[in-house]
Amino acid sequence: MANLSMFVGEQRKVVISVTIKGVDDFYIENARYELLLANKVVDEGTLLVNEHEMSLMVAPTETGVYTLVAYFSIANEDIIRTHTISVRRG
Repeated sequence: MANLSMFVGEQRKVVISVTIKGVDDFYIENARYELLLANKVVDEGTLLVNEHEMSLMVAPTETGVYTLVAYFSIANEDIIRTHTISVRRG
């Protein structure tokens, strides 16, 4: 996922796709997220998993640079991915 820019008051669906080169048969498990602003958790929950994609709705209430941290497992690996969401006033 590329970095995302939003305005305060917007609600957007964020989709994180997972690919493994040469492998089509894998399952995403234990998928959850944290949304951080100034290193403080402002939202957290379970990611919706649909085959090889995970999704959530994001609706930041303050301006700033947020970090979306996705935690998930595939086979015996625990994976963490981070993405930046910039939020400003419209």
